[in-house]
This record gives sequence, structure tokens and C-alpha cells, in this order.
Amino acid sequence: MEGEVLILPDSSPASPRDADAPPLPLDAAGRRPTFFTQDGVDQILTMVLELATELWVLRERVFVIEAVAAEHGLPLKTAVETHTLSAEQRAELAGMRSVMMDQLFRTLNKDNRPVGAAKVLTERSLKR
Repeated sequence: MEGEVLILPDSSPASPRDADAPPLPLDAAGRRPTFFTQDGVDQILTMVLELATELWVLRERVFVIEAVAAEHGLPLKTAVETHTLSAEQRAELAGMRSVMMDQLFRTLNKDNRPVGAAKVLTERSLKR
């Protein structure tokens, strides 16, 4: 587990993962494949692809949430666009942003982590 980042499944019944599922490693073991000879290009490409994947998942989810809400007569889209965040909500979002940035930059930082610097995250901590 040294030098790895793991995501552990939530133990709550609301988690979509099986409670007995093993932790999911974020870093593959062994040497990473390279496609470009210039330093850093593969890492940046990985980061861009991860961001694009996350962005699409979120866009699709928001679309579905808004569609389902509209089907039930809830003007969710308008409510979201006019909502003002509380200080507590802004702080929670800042924590979630920090975790996301750590995950995003792990590609660049993984070669610079000290031995034994493992970080274990739960799915719930990624949402915060």
C-alpha cells in the first residue's frame, strides 16, 4: 500500500458499491505507458482526459436530475440558477475542490511522493 492512493467503498447502504468490494487503487502498479517523448505531455493528457470524463459524468447527471425534477413538476433548473450558497455550503465546496485538485494532480505528483505516503480516501470524502 506504500505510495498508493486508494478509494474505499462507503459502508452506508446508499453507496452503489458492494460493501464487500475491495478498495479501488487509483494508481496502476508498474511502469506507466508513454506515448509522447516530451516530458509531461502524457501526464497532462491523462489529466485532461480525467477532467473530460468527470465533466461529462456531471453534465449527464445534472441533465437527468433536471429532467426528472421537471417531470415531477419541480422547477429545479430555475431554483438552482437563483440559489445563494450559505457560508457552510461554500466551506464544504472548498473542501470538495481541494480533494478533487489532489486527485487531479496525483498524476504529476506520484513520482515525487515519499515512500509510505499513502492516502486513503472514501467515496464519501471525494464528495465533500
